[in-house]
Amino acid sequence: MRASALGPCAAFAYVLGCGSAPLLAADPASSTGTSSATARGTGSTAGAPGDVTFAPQPAESLTPNEARWVAHCGKPDRALFAVARDLAAVRAAGGAMPPSEEITRRVRAAGAPYVWPAAVGLSGTATEADIVERLRTLRAQVEKDGEARCGFGLVDKPPANGFAASQVLVAIAVANVGTFEKLPLHAAPGQWLTATAHFPAGLRSGSAYLLGPSGTPRSVQTTLSSRKDTLTVRFAPEADGEYELQMLGDLGSGPRPLFEALVVAGKGNAPVSATSASAQTFSDDEAGVLTRINELRAKYKTKPLTLDAALSQVAVAHANDMTSAKKLAHDVGKGTPDQRVKRAGISLRVVGENVSYAKGVIAAHEGIERSPSHRANVLRAEFTKVGIGFVREADGMVYLAEVFGG
Repeated sequence: MRASALGPCAAFAYVLGCGSAPLLAADPASSTGTSSATARGTGSTAGAPGDVTFAPQPAESLTPNEARWVAHCGKPDRALFAVARDLAAVRAAGGAMPPSEEITRRVRAAGAPYVWPAAVGLSGTATEADIVERLRTLRAQVEKDGEARCGFGLVDKPPANGFAASQVLVAIAVANVGTFEKLPLHAAPGQWLTATAHFPAGLRSGSAYLLGPSGTPRSVQTTLSSRKDTLTVRFAPEADGEYELQMLGDLGSGPRPLFEALVVAGKGNAPVSATSASAQTFSDDEAGVLTRINELRAKYKTKPLTLDAALSQVAVAHANDMTSAKKLAHDVGKGTPDQRVKRAGISLRVVGENVSYAKGVIAAHEGIERSPSHRANVLRAEFTKVGIGFVREADGMVYLAEVFGG
């Protein structure tokens, strides 16, 4: 998300923001039956020694097949292997591939702070060539954003009930941008914690948000080293429940999430605040996104936004530019959000932007709502209007831009 006075940026969703959210992987076409997702999730705590979050996590041991194939999807990562193996076992037992947010939560709970995990599931009489193709596709999807790291589970199903032998594969890949030092997964309410991450490429800026089980996201204390390669965050969970720490930085194309860590305070129980609960069905277009935005703002007693035609033109133009560049970013060659707004002749005191990529317009916005920094943009009281633009690709994947002003 990016927010400025016409000032610093906040976050992203396979979501980006100067406001933004998480990314869903495209469904790969396959005659054997495949499904895919990109995630934020719930679940298993396997793979995090000492109940800590850290990255990267070198794999401790691999089966012969895993060792042979892992190079096709990136460097092996222990936490990703733990989650993928669990999901492959579930699928082999007849279960379905979970939605993206469930996969993401499982990755968080396994102690891995990576953003935008992309996942693919394959089942059927898959050949080795099928498996290699899926792993290479997954790697290509993430490595444009950083070092590809992955894990996968492969289960052989013997013949049974008249069905031939088959295989089930679940693979998860991420783009790693640095090193995240060990942070406890569990803490006491009020306990001060320090999260530290190192970035070889250096950052232009850094910030962090904390989203708890209630209330709105809040920015937390950060320190960027003099060499701009180490970002340190200090925070304390206030009460029992789950908290999500989101670390943000600008690697060259605008602010984006770098790492996201789960911290369970006290007894836990209440989950991290997510999307606003509603029985309403939203149209998969600008009107649906505006309704979602104002429903969430109403929940937190913030005045609704009006849809602004001029800002929507800026948003549509940026969605088109991201589609052409095949890149989710606040700047894909035509300037930052505030520069693009000024160039359009629009005079504003504050400007913000969320960008996202997912299968469907509402799915892209839901990713924004789940991202602490992007959610903060949506709820920011200084904003009075919004422009919404998107491009829907042939496979249903959507580049979404939301430009806020006040």
